[in-house]
Amino acid sequence: SQTRPGDLLDRVRRKDVLIYPIALGPGRDAVFPEMATVTGGRSLQAATVSALPGALSAIANELRFQYLLGYVPTGQGARPGWRSIQVS
Repeated sequence: SQTRPGDLLDRVRRKDVLIYPIALGPGRDAVFPEMATVTGGRSLQAATVSALPGALSAIANELRFQYLLGYVPTGQGARPGWRSIQVS
């Protein structure tokens, strides 16, 4: 890709997707873990093609147990911005 890592991270921050990059081989680009972190995903590494099914199974299992929570602040004058919530 001709996209610079900084531009890529800016783009994925604005999307509402989970990214699970999988590096194949002995090395992994440094942007993979960061891209996964900013989107809520996880970066994995498969040393060989035969290790891919295990990595994909791990992702599928993780996605099976995720939930999506939504929050809408009350009141018409609610200020925009980040709000922390606690789920118990």
